[in-house]
Amino acid sequence: MVEKLKRLFAHPRLPLMAAVLGVVLTLPALGAGFFADDFTHRLAFRPDFRALGGIRGDWDIFRFQDADRAHLQRMMDIGITPWWTAPSLRLAFFRPLTSLWHAFDYRLIVGMPVVMHAENLLLYGGIVFLAALLYRRLSAPPWVAGLAAVLYAVDDAHALPATWIAMRGALLSTLFGFAAILAHDRARRRRGARWVAVGPALYGVGLLSGEATLGTLGYLAAHALFVDETPSRERARALAPYAAVTLAWIALYKALGYGTVGSGMYYDPGKEPLAFLSAVATRLPVLLSAQLAGPPSDLAMSMTEPAFRGLVAFSVLGLSLGFVVMARVLGKDRRAAFFATGLVLSLVPSCGTLPNDRLLLFSGLGAFGLVARFLERVGQVPRRHWERALAGVLVFAHGIVAPIALPIRSIVITRLYGGYIGRADATLPHVGSDGTLVVVNAPDLLVVGYAEFARAVRGLPLPPRTRLLASAVDANGGTVARLDDRTLEMTLRDGFAGDPIAQLTRGSTVPFFRGEVAEVEGMTAEVLDLTPDNRPKKVRFQFDRSLEDPSLTWIVWEGNGFVHTVPPRVGEEAEVKGIDFTRALLGY
Repeated sequence: MVEKLKRLFAHPRLPLMAAVLGVVLTLPALGAGFFADDFTHRLAFRPDFRALGGIRGDWDIFRFQDADRAHLQRMMDIGITPWWTAPSLRLAFFRPLTSLWHAFDYRLIVGMPVVMHAENLLLYGGIVFLAALLYRRLSAPPWVAGLAAVLYAVDDAHALPATWIAMRGALLSTLFGFAAILAHDRARRRRGARWVAVGPALYGVGLLSGEATLGTLGYLAAHALFVDETPSRERARALAPYAAVTLAWIALYKALGYGTVGSGMYYDPGKEPLAFLSAVATRLPVLLSAQLAGPPSDLAMSMTEPAFRGLVAFSVLGLSLGFVVMARVLGKDRRAAFFATGLVLSLVPSCGTLPNDRLLLFSGLGAFGLVARFLERVGQVPRRHWERALAGVLVFAHGIVAPIALPIRSIVITRLYGGYIGRADATLPHVGSDGTLVVVNAPDLLVVGYAEFARAVRGLPLPPRTRLLASAVDANGGTVARLDDRTLEMTLRDGFAGDPIAQLTRGSTVPFFRGEVAEVEGMTAEVLDLTPDNRPKKVRFQFDRSLEDPSLTWIVWEGNGFVHTVPPRVGEEAEVKGIDFTRALLGY
């Protein structure tokens, strides 16, 4: 049986076979439809949505917020961004090629999501094919390269980027990044002038698709250290064109006003270097652990800070033990060192955002090259119990669980989030042409907006204004007191903006202060008290009219959706129930 598998993995057509396998296992994505950011992208090309001021053109749909403070205030007045948004917030990403592809899709085939999902699957198949070619060039014997390619193809961490239309940019970045690595390796082996130019050109095209292409540099550096055998000066000269392309891209990125500032979800290493380095220290172990053996890094999206610290500690411990065992088995294997170094370095740019398995497309190239070489060595001679145990864990996780989980995750992810947003959509009340939707508490910062955008896609009007007061996703909840006809005072025991999603628009780099006032159309929010980590604990909300005014529609999340509510009477106090995000997501 083992010999038959080795012959299969060494088959000359294995790269194509692996690509087909990856596409077949993700075929459930064809029925996923639109969800979450897909609604935002559909609306981005509508003239009435452009009037909100958020979109600069078909090539620029990822410029959510730049240096234009008037635009930020308008987004807060409408309610697309919440009252706690950092005054310095920037969220703008330079992805013109991805934007243009979305423009093509949403202008010409807007009613056919199955076609858009098919495009994603073809891109994923191309990525697997290039990964297989890279393994053929950088790993031996051939069956080991084939094993690595199959493990990459069936990795269930790839379910979300293969399934979600909005993640087209990650697929494009990986495709061009892998093609650049392949061209670079060919140039270094054959010394062909043509291939010397092809690699940097492909890398540059990838950067125009998305920032994730920066992961390419990790593999290029690893190639220079462990694969390229020319003198060090020649290796440095070979990397110089990639450095030049990167610097030119950074200069253009900054000149056009792109980058992130003030967000707790995204850290720009150029604008917030210390925050980025701190994020690397905590997020990198979680991503590496998820890539090699689990648990899924998606868990971090809904974790409290203490729980996340526990996940980091668990990841560091598991990685330390695993790498020690691998190092004993692999010894001075330079190709294994290439894959391990590329794995780690390629994930560093991904630490700029919250850990999530969708970030593991690039790192999988190094991970499965390393795993395949480890399994080969373990099978060569009798090994210690812990070495065989680690091999068993890796085979079980990536050879048995992953190919079963990949199609399941392709189905579950969209249905889970689609159902969650659908329940919010179904329970949002209609708001009049001059009304304001006041959301006392929601499961997360984004769900109300997603539900409203889903309605807008169906031709229903957006509420003129939305006011999200809190997203208290914890068990403790809090209280809300009525001070007078127009004023509420809300106290949350664990504070406001404590979950990772709520920190999208304001992170710890922009601390709150007592007496801070946020003014939006028709309402002011004043921070009265802080938590020990400088988040609001008590906030006073003052409206420009009576809280019983018929233009104000009050809702709160309870159970499986939003329900109507009313503010307490003057002088009275009511409980604000904490929301279990997992239960809200699963719908039970």
